[in-house]
Amino acid sequence: MKLPYTKLIAMAAIASAALASGCDDSSGPDGTTSTQTFALSSFNSCDDLEDYIVDQAADRFASEYVGVYYNGWGRDVAMGEEGDFGAPTAGQDDSDNEAPPTDFTETNNQEEGVDEADLVKTDGVNIYVLRNGVLHIIDSWPAETATEIARFEVGGWGENMFLIGDRVVTLTNIQSNYGWECCPECDCAEPAFGAPEERPAPDAEVDDFQGTRLSVIDVSDPADPQLLRSVDVEGSLVNARMVDGVVYTITNNYFAYDWQLYSRLYELDALPQNVWELSQEERDALHPVIVDIVRPIIAEEYAGAGVDRIIADVRIDEGERSNLFGCTDLMYPGVASVDGGVLNVFALNPNSDAAPAGTGLLASGWHVYGSPNALYIARDSRGWWWGADGSPTAQTNIHSFALNGGKPRYLASGSVDGWLLNQFSMSEHNGYLRVATTDANFGGGWLEGDAVEPDVVDAEAGGETPPNAGSGSSEPGATPDEAPEEPRSRMFAQVAAEEPPVQANNLFVLQQEGDVFNVVGEARGFGENEQVYAVRFMGDRAFVVTFRQTDPLFAIDLSVPTRPRVRGELHITGFSNYLHPIDDTHLIGLGKEADLDGRITGLQVQLFDIGDMDNPTRIAQHVIDMDNAWAWSNAEHDHHAFTWYARDNLLAIPLTTEGYNERTGQYEYFSGATVFEVTVDDGITPVGRIGHQALAEDLYCDDEGIADEPWREDECANYTYAWYTNMRRSVFIEDWFFAISDLGMTVSTIDDISSALATIPWE
Repeated sequence: MKLPYTKLIAMAAIASAALASGCDDSSGPDGTTSTQTFALSSFNSCDDLEDYIVDQAADRFASEYVGVYYNGWGRDVAMGEEGDFGAPTAGQDDSDNEAPPTDFTETNNQEEGVDEADLVKTDGVNIYVLRNGVLHIIDSWPAETATEIARFEVGGWGENMFLIGDRVVTLTNIQSNYGWECCPECDCAEPAFGAPEERPAPDAEVDDFQGTRLSVIDVSDPADPQLLRSVDVEGSLVNARMVDGVVYTITNNYFAYDWQLYSRLYELDALPQNVWELSQEERDALHPVIVDIVRPIIAEEYAGAGVDRIIADVRIDEGERSNLFGCTDLMYPGVASVDGGVLNVFALNPNSDAAPAGTGLLASGWHVYGSPNALYIARDSRGWWWGADGSPTAQTNIHSFALNGGKPRYLASGSVDGWLLNQFSMSEHNGYLRVATTDANFGGGWLEGDAVEPDVVDAEAGGETPPNAGSGSSEPGATPDEAPEEPRSRMFAQVAAEEPPVQANNLFVLQQEGDVFNVVGEARGFGENEQVYAVRFMGDRAFVVTFRQTDPLFAIDLSVPTRPRVRGELHITGFSNYLHPIDDTHLIGLGKEADLDGRITGLQVQLFDIGDMDNPTRIAQHVIDMDNAWAWSNAEHDHHAFTWYARDNLLAIPLTTEGYNERTGQYEYFSGATVFEVTVDDGITPVGRIGHQALAEDLYCDDEGIADEPWREDECANYTYAWYTNMRRSVFIEDWFFAISDLGMTVSTIDDISSALATIPWE
């Protein structure tokens, strides 16, 4: 039978007293104590790892059972084959007759010297496109005779790869168990999914491997690519970077939340009932008691789990499995994670036969920033809002790993208030990590309400105005010692009890000390009642776009890292989703135009002069009016789709417009690439655009296709097929422009973008 509530409370009191009589510091798996921080520690053995996992599973269950939800950083706990096309000779074979190009665009990376994985790579002579698990190799030079010379099946799904000399490394997600199902009402002759030629026999033994595959492909002869080896690692791909020819990959897999086990635990007679009728204090007191009840059952279930369930498996060329790293290479945070995630950070040298080397972290993460020296992985509290005291908390935790010449090593961890937008919210410079965040509202949306002047807030709060309140500016000449010990965030400033907190934005400067990143400088509270839409760090400067109804562009001076200050603000309508520097004093902004009420009216490209930090100005603007339609670009949220050709001051972006044109009385749809010339003297001038509707028509609307699928006839008659084009990337090679969509590639000259001189379909 279930234990009575009074006895459970008494047991909780005894447990709490026992904890209180101990020490305030956290105990690690080895029994040692240390002050609790966000720094990571390693396990001494697989047994220690197993104990830790059991503790976490018990804590998570108890937390859910008593109805207390914790953020993703956890509750403080004691624990301390190839295609043969008969194609012409590869581009390199004609090198004696045609010199290789001297100018071409590459992947739009955030940091110089750090290559980012993408679906298109080029060396100017060949263009490589990864689509639906197939590597398409295009002989792109000379451009007027560009043609596909090879296809290579890499398997899996995904659109990420690197090009390193005569090696291509593709990264795809794989699942080798094709989902057989068998039940009385099922036809067991038919599997749940999987191509017929790939399906195993119903009684076959299948290696159920789910993870990320790195395929190393020799393209020294692009017309005859050869697979050198494949490396499979458990976990879904988070992101990857390449530095000095070494590929650093982050994958994420989950282990801890066993739904079947938790369902059984909920049925235990020893657990109290009707806990929702108890006060928060009473439910908190029950937590350690419930942990004691369920922990032995979880320990029995997880026996031997230290390696089998936690450590990611790796296999080479689909051979035998082995552990990616040892138990002592797995790190855990000082404040335990309860989300059941494991981040695997490992390196692979495409020019070596060595096995991948790496480490792991018992936490999840999704924002990845890479510098030439380290990887930074951030995980914010989005989705796991509640702190241990039952109040909402918005914070972001960041863990860093040294590249270490191809052997990733844990460096340090830190935490900041607010949530990140994306990878551009982080930047490493001169030994400092800079992070831009937005305060959050936990009522289901972003905070609303009138802005509150700093002096009003602080007068009501009974304190002096902190140096970084309001605009985020600090007094010139002020020293760090003059700042309050705990600068207040505008998020927590209250005018009156009934008023909501004011949402604002922040920029933090962190410096590593041992294994901890400490906040040594901050500018808080700028862009009240708005959220960050774009960030760009440029040396000792930062530019942040926020938006609600208008678009402030904030210029932040980071020349004194301990005293960042907002020096200039530009208030204009609309906003930028992406900022791109074209030189030291000018930024291109790509985003949306809006009216004074914040209603979006079109897609816009802007040019900003940022030479004067105190007075940033917009010197050019081009708006693609929607006119009862809609316009957007993939480049707004995927910077790899943004192509800047510095030689000719040309900008190419994907563009999609659709809607009813009242002037022509027709429904119009366009999906393609558009090119602008952007100069300081002449502003932003449209050069031309090209679409791939012809590719869609050839693929979907030929007589044979319509005969096979008659429903297509109406779509083709109404131009609906154009929806399938989806322009993705573009490449400039000298005087030529290559537009790449989901359906194929076109080649045109930069003087006549709209005329395709060569067309290469993927199907």
